[in-house]
Amino acid sequence: MDPRAELYKRRLGDAPYEICIERARLVTGAYRRTEGQPPATRAAKAFEQIVRHVTCSVLPEERIAGNRTSKVLGTVLPVERGDVNVILELELDALLARPERPFHIEPEDRRELVREILPWWRGRTLRERKNALLRRAGLVTLPALGPRALIERRRALDLGRLGRVVTPPGARPIAALRGLWGVLHNNPGLATNVFDVQGHLILGHCNVLRKGFRGIREEAGRRLAEGRATLDSEGRAFLDAVIRSTEAMRELGHRMAEACVRAASAAPEPGRRRELLDMAARCRHLPWEPPESFVEAVQALWLTQEGGLLAYGSPAILAAGRLDQHLVPYYLEDLRAGRITEGEASG
Repeated sequence: MDPRAELYKRRLGDAPYEICIERARLVTGAYRRTEGQPPATRAAKAFEQIVRHVTCSVLPEERIAGNRTSKVLGTVLPVERGDVNVILELELDALLARPERPFHIEPEDRRELVREILPWWRGRTLRERKNALLRRAGLVTLPALGPRALIERRRALDLGRLGRVVTPPGARPIAALRGLWGVLHNNPGLATNVFDVQGHLILGHCNVLRKGFRGIREEAGRRLAEGRATLDSEGRAFLDAVIRSTEAMRELGHRMAEACVRAASAAPEPGRRRELLDMAARCRHLPWEPPESFVEAVQALWLTQEGGLLAYGSPAILAAGRLDQHLVPYYLEDLRAGRITEGEASG
């Protein structure tokens, strides 16, 4: 393995699991201020706040800029969606004290999360909204608990593994029961609807690579201008949210450029300083403008992934999709032009 990659791997492997509440704090504040506004508007304004205030940093071994939290190993908290809120409220102690890879959270962050952020979202999350709509539509089904049903369920499911997932070691009995009920209740299709934000989404990277977020913003602006007389309020709010979100992606690139410049000023080696300044130059126009080289395409794709994660909130899968098809034209063109070698591309 390349020595630099080995150092990067070791840094990540040795880092503790940490809970970062930055996104949770920012999205909560934004939604507090926008109650009563259209959902698309609230989501876009929340994304703007996240992008403007979330920590942007670059690790010493990184060649591509873009971090998702203020921690080396720390995931986002999708508090507005609600699928992890019960776990955080009931089992935070167990997560912090578990014997293998315990999580860590700063005391002041824990107080804010437990006393301010999570309580505000009770009754307001997407999960609770979905469950209310399911009940209203008569789609809530309770699991059959007769002898035959239990035998069939035991044959079809690994209930022992399911129990370990929803009731981790050290869980309090009442929390364990509530966790199991949360899996079984309000899930008409148990196999496909256990959680609300499974992820497994592929972002529109081909559009970003082809025309940049500037092109997407221009298209949304044209549609909004052409449809002002015919669009309903929901359509206008959606297009306005697209415009806000694309401009937020431009700001994300600018803020990552600033992080690269800060890292360059502290870098001891001239080679690393030049590398960081090159990264900053790329981030100043990506992913707002379409990329023109293989390295730019990789950077644009990664910042788009980061933006999707910050906007969507779920730590689940946001896949890059057909990565080879997205990147191979840039790679082959750079090889032909002598701008890159196979070794540089893979490193």
